[in-house]
Amino acid sequence: MTNTIYQWQDLTIETITNLYLYGTFDTPEDYTDRLRSSSTYNALPTDNNGTFINIKVEMQDYITNGPGRYAHASMAEAVDDFFNPINS
Repeated sequence: MTNTIYQWQDLTIETITNLYLYGTFDTPEDYTDRLRSSSTYNALPTDNNGTFINIKVEMQDYITNGPGRYAHASMAEAVDDFFNPINS
């Protein structure tokens, strides 16, 4: 099993969706390759060499600078602006 630590910036919506739906980093070109049996779907995703894909993200950076900083809605600028409007 790999122990690759990814930067949260490298994990795009497409990458996460592909891993979830197809078990690979890339979208299969042939539509029939996109359909997986339930046993394949329930298996851990593997790369082209058959090595399990194990995604680890450096949590401190994710929580400090990445989308994890929105774990509390009040930390989202739009929510903060709504509840604390600037008087003009």
